[in-house]
Formats: sequence, C-alpha cells, structure tokens
Amino acid sequence: MKETLIYKLNKHNIYYISTPSYGFYILVPFTDYTDTNIVLRLKGNYQSYDLNKNSLESVTEELINYYKSIDNYNVTLVLPIFYDGILDRIRTVEDLVLYQRLDGYLGNIFNNAYAFLTKNNIKVNSNIY
Repeated sequence: MKETLIYKLNKHNIYYISTPSYGFYILVPFTDYTDTNIVLRLKGNYQSYDLNKNSLESVTEELINYYKSIDNYNVTLVLPIFYDGILDRIRTVEDLVLYQRLDGYLGNIFNNAYAFLTKNNIKVNSNIY
C-alpha cells in the first residue's frame, strides 16, 4: 500500500492510498479532531480522479474543489478509484462475480482507511456511512 500526500487544506490533509487493484483518496483530519467517522462515496465520474489517466495538477484541482466544502466538518470522506473500471461494468444484479469483486474491494478499502487513520492517531468511530 503506497501513501501519498496530495494536498493540505485548513483542517484536513488529502492522501492518495494505492494498491495494484484500486486506490482511494482519504480526507484525514490534522487539527481540531481526534476522532472521526468514515464515509465512502462512490462517484460516477471517479475516472476524473484517476492519477493513471490524468495529470496530478488536474486531479488535485478536482479534489480541492470537492473536499474544500467539507473541510470544516469532522468527517473522513473516502473516494475509491477502481483501476479495472468495475463500476462502469456492473449493470445488473445477475453479475454476481463483479459484485463479489467490488465487495472485496470495498472491504479492503474500509480496512485500509481504518488502519491509515489509526496509524495517524485518529480514533475511528463505529459509524460507517
């Protein structure tokens, strides 16, 4: 798991955590908050945040515009990036293999987000949204 600091807002840092199969951005509080809730958001336009397909400058601008509106709130927002385009390929409930793969990705993302936050001395509340 590779961790990269992307940008520092007033009360949070934006990190990019990457693995071979997926990555995610995580908003990590560094002032005012010692505990947080994890919120995961699946965005339809997640590919515009993919560093493998877009420049660091354009991705950073997108992230700042998205995250700055919640910088004053005690929330850890996670934005997943799936390298295999799985969200674009899931169309029906019958596609059980893709749903199981997505389920595995999301479980790993929550676990990695939790581990990253606790490593940075942030207590994670039991609520996950």
